[in-house]
Amino acid sequence: MGHLAILGAGAWGTALARLQSERGEATRLWTWQAEHAQAMQRDRVNHAFLRGFPLPADLDVSADLEQTLSGSSAVTWVLHTRGFRD
Repeated sequence: MGHLAILGAGAWGTALARLQSERGEATRLWTWQAEHAQAMQRDRVNHAFLRGFPLPADLDVSADLEQTLSGSSAVTWVLHTRGFRD
C-alpha cells in the first residue's frame, strides 16, 4: 500500500503529518519552499509554523511535488486558498 501525501507544511499540515506518522502510517509532507523542506529535514522540526514539536524520523519532507505524490494512496490538501491566486 502507498503512503499518505500531505500537501501543505503549515501548522495544520505539519500537525497532521506528525500524527499520521506517529501512528505508523507512511507519510510524506510537501511544502512549496525548498529551503523550508531542507530545514525541516535537517532540524526535524517546523520552526516556521510548529515549534516545539519534533518530526518523527520516518516522516519524509520535500519540496518536490512529483516525488511526494508518486505512489501515494491518499492525498490530503492543507493549503491556504490564497496560494492559488498567483
